[in-house]
Amino acid sequence: MRDFTEVSELAAKQGGVVSRAQLFERGYTRHSIQYGTDEGLLTRHQYRGVYRLASTAVDDDTHPWAALLWAGDGAVLSHLTAGWLWKLEGLGKKRPDVVHVSVPNATQHVAKKTVRLWRVRTLVPVKDFALLGGFPCTSLSRTLIDLAGVLDKKALEHAFDSAMRRSPDNLEALFDALRRLTNGRSRMGALIEVATRQELGPTHSWLENETRQAMRAAKIPTPLPQYEVRDEQKRFICRPDFAWPEVSVALFCDSWEHHGSQRKRFELDPVQRNKLQVAGWRPVVVTDQRLLTDRAGFIEELRAILGRR
Repeated sequence: MRDFTEVSELAAKQGGVVSRAQLFERGYTRHSIQYGTDEGLLTRHQYRGVYRLASTAVDDDTHPWAALLWAGDGAVLSHLTAGWLWKLEGLGKKRPDVVHVSVPNATQHVAKKTVRLWRVRTLVPVKDFALLGGFPCTSLSRTLIDLAGVLDKKALEHAFDSAMRRSPDNLEALFDALRRLTNGRSRMGALIEVATRQELGPTHSWLENETRQAMRAAKIPTPLPQYEVRDEQKRFICRPDFAWPEVSVALFCDSWEHHGSQRKRFELDPVQRNKLQVAGWRPVVVTDQRLLTDRAGFIEELRAILGRR
């Protein structure tokens, strides 16, 4: 009787699981599969037609792979699950418990408690597909469009900005996808509004985007992002996260998470801010904690500073 070493490499790439169809493709019969389960070499997964090799460990990839194999040909991870794979902001830091899978419209499967099925009419090769960490999933632009149907506008803006930071080409790809896919889709207005806003460029971090959202809601005059401040001799001083050059106010969004391990950079900021003051600028600082716990107080101070300047 054959063992299952022939599919161990495949299973290792799929979170330790394989489908019955994949076993048939490699010459295994119903009898040999039954033998494998009887002998404990294979374990039936909760999803019909999916098996886990006993020699492989269960990890974070097992559940999404099992969902994909159960969903069948043409299935790809999408929506919140694809957004998590793309490491988009606004989705939280924990992988969604429910796996979101887009499948061809003709698929007969019924959604399960732990799998959300999205039936789609078309997924265009290359433009709508990607491969991330070995997972077949929706492309970045297609993922943003799908997320527009499940996220509120605030979270959607965080996801959009984190996508646009990676490459300016992503915006063109998104508009191309919008032209192809918006017919009959609801809630695209929020994504179009975010993608076509007049603010100059994406932010560089979650905190910057959260700060910009707070200023926009409070109708603070639109600042310039990443503005280069120079002294009278045109020597570079610094590049604040936001600036109002007409009143010489510079805003810095500070968080240890954003600066990461760059402790030297974090400690140099006060020096730059001193140079700002010598050049006649007013530096203003907001931290992630201040924004989350005293947003109204920060906005009131900023409005007063801009008004006085």
